[in-house]
Amino acid sequence: MSRSRWRRHWGGPATVVLDAVGTSLTIADGLTASGLGARVVMVGMGAREITLPAFEISTYERRIIGSFTYSSQEFRDTAGWVPSRPAGLDHLIDDRVDLDGASEAFAPLAAGDLGVGKILVYSHIGEAPDAAQ
Repeated sequence: MSRSRWRRHWGGPATVVLDAVGTSLTIADGLTASGLGARVVMVGMGAREITLPAFEISTYERRIIGSFTYSSQEFRDTAGWVPSRPAGLDHLIDDRVDLDGASEAFAPLAAGDLGVGKILVYSHIGEAPDAAQ
């Protein structure tokens, strides 16, 4: 997605980006969406290794910050639990929205309503925010 589209949508560049996916593509999107001196926090680990666009980090004086909150045992416990769920895990995702719906979807969280656990925001043109994805 282009830098100008992000800025038109959000009214300016982000100062903090939380990447909950952790792939080269999502980090690149976070850098595109952010501005001078922004922080990009990596909380997702979708890939063991990623490619970072160094020019986008250095010239805009951005900071990449890593964050990890789960223990190895919690990952093992979760991996053991997932296959036992016959109905699947779709209920763990509360909403799927495109960029136009993101502000409305996150408004309850911003107001302190923590009843929503996970909202997937599709930022790429052509991606549909439906359950099939």
